[in-house]
Amino acid sequence: MLTNGKKTISAPVRVEISRTVSSFVTGQSYNVTCQVLGSNPPPDTSLWIGGKPLEIVRKFESSDRKIFTTVAKFDPTPTHDASFISCRAYNQYVPEETLEDQWKISVLFRPMTNLTISGENSSSHITVNEGMRVALLCNAHSNPTPFNYHWRQNGLNRVIRHAGLPSELILNSASRADSGNYTCVAENSHGLAESNMVSLNVQFVPTCLRSQPELITISVHESIDLECGMTSSPGNVSFRSVSDEFIRYMKC
Repeated sequence: MLTNGKKTISAPVRVEISRTVSSFVTGQSYNVTCQVLGSNPPPDTSLWIGGKPLEIVRKFESSDRKIFTTVAKFDPTPTHDASFISCRAYNQYVPEETLEDQWKISVLFRPMTNLTISGENSSSHITVNEGMRVALLCNAHSNPTPFNYHWRQNGLNRVIRHAGLPSELILNSASRADSGNYTCVAENSHGLAESNMVSLNVQFVPTCLRSQPELITISVHESIDLECGMTSSPGNVSFRSVSDEFIRYMKC
């Protein structure tokens, strides 16, 4: 305590943030209150989050001018989770006696998801041969952690669900039916979110569209057109037609 002429100067003796909630939720706006005891003249008070000042919306003092209250606006985001809200107060005449209170906060938010291919850095497309192993990784950041994962192929839910983090969709032996665009959806108590899209192309050898042989009977000297239907990936297929009398090649 100092005396400046007839004026008594005193530094703050206590700074306290009012911890009115156990956690914050993104999408909602809050008022954070800090009270300072025992400064004369009134203290300079500021509130901060992660090194950035919060907007002060109101200041007032008690009737005996011993308790000074500052209210700041706080709009939580996922980056604020596990950060500290701090309240700093000092008397301008004795700034070296600054007091500070810190509050480590929890911010609840729905998942933020990122789908990657195992073994690939940042590729959003992979081509494999039929029978190869493919693993897709669904990385989710949220608070609380996801309790469920959904996998979608071409916009439709796949019959695979995972609990835990991280989540994997493993195709031990990829087939042509596995080709398509994949996303994952992570879900927690505050909502769900769909990831970026990863495209999977499964290449396979040419296969006849008709699996059963067909017997065709024609007369001598009669001509006939024979159609050969194939499916493959990639589609640049060469056809070789073989009979007892001739061999010819066709490109399609």
